[in-house]
Amino acid sequence: MYALSSLASHQSQVIWFESEGRTKSRAPSIPATPNLVRNTLESVAAHDSSVPILPRPQTTRADDVDELLGYITDAGRYISIVVVAPIPDVSNEEWGRAVDSLTRDAIGCASFFVLTPAAHSKLNSALGPAHAIPAGAIRTFVPRVDLSDPTDARRHRLLTARTIVKGLTEKKTFDSRIKHLVSITPRLSLLERELPTELMRTVRVLQREQINATEVVTESNSVVAPAPPAAQPTVLEQPSVVEKQGTATAEDPARVKPYRKSTTHEPWFDSLRTLVRKVLGRERLDERAVQELAQRFEQKDSLVRTATAVAERLQYEREQLEDRLTTLHDQLEAEQLERAVTEADLQDAQKQVRSLERWRATRKDQYEYVPPSIEPWWAAPVVRSGLCVSRRVPF
Repeated sequence: MYALSSLASHQSQVIWFESEGRTKSRAPSIPATPNLVRNTLESVAAHDSSVPILPRPQTTRADDVDELLGYITDAGRYISIVVVAPIPDVSNEEWGRAVDSLTRDAIGCASFFVLTPAAHSKLNSALGPAHAIPAGAIRTFVPRVDLSDPTDARRHRLLTARTIVKGLTEKKTFDSRIKHLVSITPRLSLLERELPTELMRTVRVLQREQINATEVVTESNSVVAPAPPAAQPTVLEQPSVVEKQGTATAEDPARVKPYRKSTTHEPWFDSLRTLVRKVLGRERLDERAVQELAQRFEQKDSLVRTATAVAERLQYEREQLEDRLTTLHDQLEAEQLERAVTEADLQDAQKQVRSLERWRATRKDQYEYVPPSIEPWWAAPVVRSGLCVSRRVPF
């Protein structure tokens, strides 16, 4: 779970969740929506741009159609909008309870709206024939809807009433197959689309801070015991606290009295000896052991700094690849849509050809179709030895 609070942004407070499903065999699976998401949406009025993120389906009446149409055409939204058309002779309350069972795996990724008969007719008039919703059908409007482009309707998945009825149980709930069909489009739409710029910047800042935090923790852990005083004897097996019995000056050396050693250990001694035994495997604590311990920590510190530099470089390359992946995904989506439109046009043309062939076969005159001859100036150029040579047109 990530949380962002920014005073200089239209997205003042943002919470977003990421979940990964795993089975007992550690193989990835489709994760279910955490209960925390539904509980959060039931407690807080959350919005994606102007679209409310709803924990349960909302009934839309004729007076609310303009508002729903604004949600559908909102260019700033990231979640999908699932619109459910009414079924004849079924009450809105009963149909709404059935639709509620569809939202389990799409909570937080889509908002569901159940239309009344009057709202259904009014919304279809506003959407147009290409984006209209048949009776009893469910349509998922992904972001960036263009009602002026009929080919855009192919991006918004439509489940017909026939498919829905097959997945409706006797208890007026939907089976797992229909739930999966309804939830897969909103979830893929969020996974495949890049995060908003502000959220992406926040994620990258957190990733960089995590690298820096690792370095800081390593540096703080490297200082385990304070350094021994400079006047420490060579062998530290019997450290002592030196207590002065008098003062001495250069003018009166006779007043110098001997020092008396105490058997009380310094407070850092036991910790330092334990550290030397743990790191170096030595029982004797002397100046050489302290030097080896310092060299060991310098080597570790050098390795940490090298690893941090490598991690920062990899983080930079990761950000560059993410930006490149976003660009390629947009290009792929545009090409896939263009290909789908081309294939649909090809199917229509083939259907028309078959219809014309059947029409010709039933005619009594049995006319034969003669294709027109290709004129010289319409001929394709001739390619020879890698050179393009155009045919001459005789005059």
